[in-house]
Amino acid sequence: MITLEGLRPKSKDRMPWLLAACTICGLILSFSHLSGAWAAEVSSPSACILLEKEGKVEVARKGTTTWTAVQVNDALQPGDRLRTGSRSRATLRWAELSVVRVNELTSMEIRPPAKPTDKPQLDLQSGATYFFSREKPTEVQFHTPAASGAIRGTEFNLTVGQDGRTELALLDGAVDMSNAQGATTLKSGEQATVEPGKAPAKTALIDAMNVIQWVLYYPAVVDPDELGLSDSEKGRYKGSLEAYRNGDLLSALTIVPEASASPSDAERTLRAALLLAAGRVDQTDAELKNLQTNSAQADALREVIETVKHQTLPSLPQPTTGSQWMSRSYYLQSRGQLADALKAAHEATAKSPNFGATHVRVAELEFGFGWTDVALDSLNQGLDLSPKNAEGLSLKGFLLAAKSQYARRRLNHNGACCAATSAKLSIRSMTCLTPGKNWALRKRWTQTILRAGSTTPCSINKPIGSTRPSPISNIPRN
Repeated sequence: MITLEGLRPKSKDRMPWLLAACTICGLILSFSHLSGAWAAEVSSPSACILLEKEGKVEVARKGTTTWTAVQVNDALQPGDRLRTGSRSRATLRWAELSVVRVNELTSMEIRPPAKPTDKPQLDLQSGATYFFSREKPTEVQFHTPAASGAIRGTEFNLTVGQDGRTELALLDGAVDMSNAQGATTLKSGEQATVEPGKAPAKTALIDAMNVIQWVLYYPAVVDPDELGLSDSEKGRYKGSLEAYRNGDLLSALTIVPEASASPSDAERTLRAALLLAAGRVDQTDAELKNLQTNSAQADALREVIETVKHQTLPSLPQPTTGSQWMSRSYYLQSRGQLADALKAAHEATAKSPNFGATHVRVAELEFGFGWTDVALDSLNQGLDLSPKNAEGLSLKGFLLAAKSQYARRRLNHNGACCAATSAKLSIRSMTCLTPGKNWALRKRWTQTILRAGSTTPCSINKPIGSTRPSPISNIPRN
């Protein structure tokens, strides 16, 4: 029987394991569409770059009143204004390692920095923005119709209502906030509310996850084949269903038609699934509350919402559908039960073999155990069914990188085996096989081989967990 402990890499061989662990975590709570756009060129130090757009995102350039569609990788200069439509969002690179997420129905302006070395100022007229930075705590100045201030931190959410009412939730950092009526200072875990014409009022931040839930990533878990849609409903939602199955969740929501006059429970659940996959938690809840009869797919959506919020579920009814097994897999992972999460993902593929997301889910977890070869097989099945699945495309890059590392290590071991005449490799015996003519380079290369390999030169380590244990039920529970 193969155990997880037996598959865990030794300290000198941790990189594939760490890559896998980082991949799984990153796919849940990270911005999976941003990888290529981070390298976009900026035309000036104070420019912002549009990294991602969902739906209708428009810009009015400085000194103009004409709104035009803005494209990914476009630069926004100080004085430019940005707005988003209904069911639309955007992500801006505010600095080298800082992003601003822009919610739907938001209007904002990028103001010039107070000093040449500062970041641009944020003028939020209405809507919501979320700022996150991987840099050291940095100062960002902001303005709203009711207040202004300077935030020295790495994470905050700023919301402005149609009447100018301003709410600032500070997850990490410090804020000086003021208007003509007064001022206040916030620290991590506090929030402030500013009513028009009143001084800022400070309160404790009770539930940060609820405040920023529109920013979080919610994986697609509902298999549309399980919904029981009528033929007429399948026809009306044909475009959205096709995009959803292909893994293009944003397009699926963008082209979704208006709800019928008397939507069935199946139609409401489909709309809830599309809304949640795009982060519209409030609208998802509204659709689910209007169901006449509960369903397994509705339960799956509720479970994944609680999972992303890291809530502990009081009871765990036995899943009966692929959708429920998918949401259960994510819940188990959130509790650190990776072996059970993988078994749940396999159950999902058995129940919903034509839903590509189930195979991608299996691949994520298989890679988490270091089983690169079988993970790639599972992933290819998923991408054949869902070629635009963002998690799958990101995961494939990590898998190919890991396999490339394994291949280099095996090649290096093969060279070492041919050259070695004893159980210990010597630097001298490797000089004829290592690349380059520079001794220092060859020495470093050989030392790298020695660190990567086993102590016995002809005992070549195979990739960690390169084959799937059989049967999968042999994986011990945590």
